[in-house]
Amino acid sequence: MRKFYMFLMSMLLFSFVASAQTTIVVHLDSKDRAYVEINGSEVPNLVDGDNTIEVPQYTSIYIKSRSGAFLTKVVKKSTGTEETIYNMSQCSVYPNASDTWTVTSAPASELRTEKCQVKVDNAEKVQVMLSNTYSIVKLTNGEFVDVPYVPGVENQLMISPANYGDVLNRVLLNGEEVAPSSGSSYYVNIKNGDQVEIVSEFEDKDCNIDFVYVGEDITGIVKSVSVNNETVTNFNDEDFTVKAGKTMYITFDAQTYKLDALKINDESVYASTSYQFVVKDDTKIEITAHRYAELTAKLTVDNAANITVAKGYSYSTDYITIADGENEIKVSEAAPQIYIMAVSGANIKKVVAGGAEVYQDYGGGYSVTITDGMEISVETSALERNATLNVYMGVDPKTLNYFSMTRADRSQVTLVKGWNEVKFGEDLSIDNPFSWSWYDNNVTTQFGVVKLNDEVLAPLYDNSVSYSASFKDGDKLVICPSSDVDTSSIRAIAADAEEMPEFVFTITGQKIKADNLPAGIYIINGKKVVIR
Repeated sequence: MRKFYMFLMSMLLFSFVASAQTTIVVHLDSKDRAYVEINGSEVPNLVDGDNTIEVPQYTSIYIKSRSGAFLTKVVKKSTGTEETIYNMSQCSVYPNASDTWTVTSAPASELRTEKCQVKVDNAEKVQVMLSNTYSIVKLTNGEFVDVPYVPGVENQLMISPANYGDVLNRVLLNGEEVAPSSGSSYYVNIKNGDQVEIVSEFEDKDCNIDFVYVGEDITGIVKSVSVNNETVTNFNDEDFTVKAGKTMYITFDAQTYKLDALKINDESVYASTSYQFVVKDDTKIEITAHRYAELTAKLTVDNAANITVAKGYSYSTDYITIADGENEIKVSEAAPQIYIMAVSGANIKKVVAGGAEVYQDYGGGYSVTITDGMEISVETSALERNATLNVYMGVDPKTLNYFSMTRADRSQVTLVKGWNEVKFGEDLSIDNPFSWSWYDNNVTTQFGVVKLNDEVLAPLYDNSVSYSASFKDGDKLVICPSSDVDTSSIRAIAADAEEMPEFVFTITGQKIKADNLPAGIYIINGKKVVIR
């Protein structure tokens, strides 16, 4: 009996192990150009042709090219689709069933049918790679070297300093200097027969640096200057020099001045708050700028007590004092925004700035960008919240992980357990429609019952607890964020009925016929009823 038991256990274990693997076939056109890797290790004893491989469950495999070769195609037999090959050297395969993959490869020398020539003054200071395959190019000091490449794939040279922090002097394509693409890195597009020359070394010389300011009283725009991360203060001196090959970093005072233009040796460059470049020769830095002006606008409001006006954006607390009627507002050209917001108990009916109406933003206020001489008008009114919504809350909202009820303008409505009076305006767009939702870890509070004037209100989405509704004076709203509904509170605003109605509601608010109900929980005449 014990032997039979051990036999059964062995069979079960074998069955489990067998089911936890997938048998695939990888057909290699050449094991010397491509191989298969699983969990970081090469599959041993590969051959040209079919290779049967056991792949552990939930494991992807990699098909890779060997040095000096590229993958050209990997095809999945069952679908006939070509797998994606990255950098011509790697393909990831995730087998969830037995299948065959056919791998085609080729020597790199056969695919690299075009070539350019590259020369460098000091190969130790430069790294050159071919794009997409990231193959490193071997260089020789002072000589043009043939660099074969795959047309349409490797036809860009990626040139950068070999050592971090170094910079290259210049790169020339067919004798024309190429601008760096990023920092001291160059991406040079090449064609068959092109010549690329890389000059890494700089002459040992001092370069004159001349700051030229175009504008009235703007020398203060340059906050600081550093050379190879060391701060210098004599940059405005006539005899200021910097060694060729050093990096110069300029920061500008963007709060007081507007940088209109920046030129390096009469060539326009882009800058906002800073600019960095490598000094290669005598350099003229021409800065065109002006001091930010003070902008003046006129703001007219019917009742200043109904609004706040702040410099900046919605989060600003830099408030401007205003009075009824006309107000002169002054802001800097550097930060020309103001933000207008209604105070509690008031409403902004209309904002017009520069002849165009400004509309309320998501935060409930009005953002205005000031121009000099702009006229702004604000029309307000006191809120006439003379309508009442009676809200019954079945639980204390504070006991839930999350509960929120907001008016249309996203202002919060505070509720407590039991009955609440919420004042609102039926015709106020800042009030109607209201929105509310909740969340709690307790499974009984994932779904609940919401009734508006005795009718079950459906959520915005199936199986959700997000609601929205517009209300009228005297409406009664019951919110029970729990499947354990307090039916007595619902009956308090609903007429009891002894007979089964024609329609009932599901727990999510769906209206259905009352006859032949399947087992489940339903709302019938305002009561939670379990039908088994």
